[in-house]
Amino acid sequence: MARDNGGIPVPHEKVFTRTHRTNKGKGPFVDDKSKKAFEIYTSKLKEKQSDQSYLLSTQGSCIYYPELWVEASGGPKMVVVMDLVIHIAKICLFLILAQIIAYKLKMTSTRTVLKI
Repeated sequence: MARDNGGIPVPHEKVFTRTHRTNKGKGPFVDDKSKKAFEIYTSKLKEKQSDQSYLLSTQGSCIYYPELWVEASGGPKMVVVMDLVIHIAKICLFLILAQIIAYKLKMTSTRTVLKI
């Protein structure tokens, strides 16, 4: 999108609408969840922009606030789910490695018995 905009960074809300709306960002949202997340994000962003210090620090720049997207999309729930998935994957990996080690030890002890 920046290339289409002459190399100028595009605000993230424009990227969101382009990817979550039909007709290249000009039609309706593809689903209610996307619409709701965008509405929450834009309202939170307006609150943040009403702060005078925000306006002074961001003149002429494209600022991204990931915490606003996380809040708008209900992201912390997903973070908890991903942490659980990662934890389960680590346990599975540990169990697989333990089985491989046990198998290797069994093979080593079998070879030792055969050599005697």
